[in-house]
Amino acid sequence: MVLPRKHREKAPTPVRDTDVESNVDAGTPPGVQPGVARIVQNLVMELIRVHCFQKRLRTKRGEVQQGIDGDYTKSMNSLKARITKHYQIETQKRSKLLSKQLERLSQAIEKKQACEDAIIKLMTQLSTDGAHIATLMNAVHTGRKQSTLAAAAEFNKK
Repeated sequence: MVLPRKHREKAPTPVRDTDVESNVDAGTPPGVQPGVARIVQNLVMELIRVHCFQKRLRTKRGEVQQGIDGDYTKSMNSLKARITKHYQIETQKRSKLLSKQLERLSQAIEKKQACEDAIIKLMTQLSTDGAHIATLMNAVHTGRKQSTLAAAAEFNKK
């Protein structure tokens, strides 16, 4: 008995790029070439990838900018604090120096006043002493004059 011949199924062929394109482009609208749809799809995917990359870049830039702003603010606050502290220290030094100078000036004025008082007292004493000396000189002169007159009168008597 002879059996009917079986239909042989086609042997599978190796997958080529054209087969993949035909499978991918199976849903393409009529009138569009299958390669164009794939190119458009690749472009859309590339645009999405670029857009995501740009978002990440903007996010990273924002973080870096915030870091820079924070560092700048921190350094400015530190600089301001150092300047304020330096100003306070210099103000205290200047205040102490001026206080010392004022104290020395006060002492110099007191010393000058004491010297002026001593000079006035000395001048008063010298004035009084001068009057006493004048009185003594007057007395001596008068005494000698009388003594000379008495001696001359005695000499004339002889």
